Amino acid sequence: MQHFKFIFLLQDCSRLLCLSFFIAILMTFTLPGTLHAQPKENGLYLGGFMQGALGTRLLDNGENEVVDPITQAELAVYWRFLNNGLLGLEVEYNASKFANKEVGDLTDAQIANKLLEVAYIEWQASLAGLKVGKLVSDVGVEGLDIIERLFWEKSPLPTPDTYSGAIASFYLPWNFELYSGATLGWNTLWNKNDGISPIAGLKHKSPEERSGMAYHSNLSFIFGPEQRKSTEEKRWLVNYAMGLNFAGKSEVLLEALYGQEDGLGHDNQTGAPAPTEAAKFWGGLASVEYDFAQNKSKWLQPLALGQRIEYIRDADMIWGWFPEETTGLTTQVAFNSTLRYRLHDWIDIILDYRADFAKGDRTNVSVLRNIDAFPQLWKMGEWYNSHQLIFGVVGLFSTQLN
Repeated sequence: MQHFKFIFLLQDCSRLLCLSFFIAILMTFTLPGTLHAQPKENGLYLGGFMQGALGTRLLDNGENEVVDPITQAELAVYWRFLNNGLLGLEVEYNASKFANKEVGDLTDAQIANKLLEVAYIEWQASLAGLKVGKLVSDVGVEGLDIIERLFWEKSPLPTPDTYSGAIASFYLPWNFELYSGATLGWNTLWNKNDGISPIAGLKHKSPEERSGMAYHSNLSFIFGPEQRKSTEEKRWLVNYAMGLNFAGKSEVLLEALYGQEDGLGHDNQTGAPAPTEAAKFWGGLASVEYDFAQNKSKWLQPLALGQRIEYIRDADMIWGWFPEETTGLTTQVAFNSTLRYRLHDWIDIILDYRADFAKGDRTNVSVLRNIDAFPQLWKMGEWYNSHQLIFGVVGLFSTQLN
């Protein structure tokens, strides 16, 4: 069993303090609010947030990595027009998108794709709606950015964060929403080929809160060529996500997925690459969140707590999700605990701990380590493991320009 401690560097302390000071100055000249709550009234809106961290990550090989002091910064512009129309543009700096890469090694198109998070136009009427552009994905249960979710990082489940294309929604009776459309690629402005991937899904939410409980659900499906040169090789993904909210105090989020990628599988007997076999992957998450906003104590009201567990099975190793350059791993289990406290309408502080455990168990395909460990969770200390502890600051603002 590893023994470890987390080391904080003075240099990163100073960076975090500078970041907090900058956020404080920025918020002085703006109005408090939330960035991704789409404006309801006509007008031009400006918003943004910055996510700064002081933390470290202990890798399986015993080395420590310092977490990027500025994790993410985003600026957003929204224009609500004619009551039903919305134009949205969000530009971001996300440290993870530039990890291990020099800007000089990227093309202008690649840099533009990394900086432009979403850009779309939407028209929404009483019975239907249409969105066109680079859109936030409908797939999954977690918010894309830190201001839309409780945890410091989004779960690394193999689902799209954004996709470029068009989505039409149809609002049906009994609070059902049917949506369908097409995308040119996951997490990108364009794909490596000209293939189009159809998207379809069905959402449902409780008509009203009953007995102190409300819920929402989303069943989604994507099929088509993704991030590969050939349009003949398809990827498909089915995802189910749901949330249960209890009297506005606690929430349970659940997600499960299954997918395949043509031509990337391996022979079950020899372990050799098999172009006729599809690579298969599946996974899911469960999280519990508790909000103290209704507590009688004013000191506890800004507090929120969360616990999340994730599971990913990637038997053909096509995703590479483990937070260390360790190849040959087929299974990951992760635990994430977070504490979040709102100091003001526009600034949060977060203490977040994440532990990732992974193993390999396919002969002639993966490394062979801990193949008998799951589901014997008490042996997980023998898996490849990585630990991360974060103290973070999140500042956000929004203001109406006219």
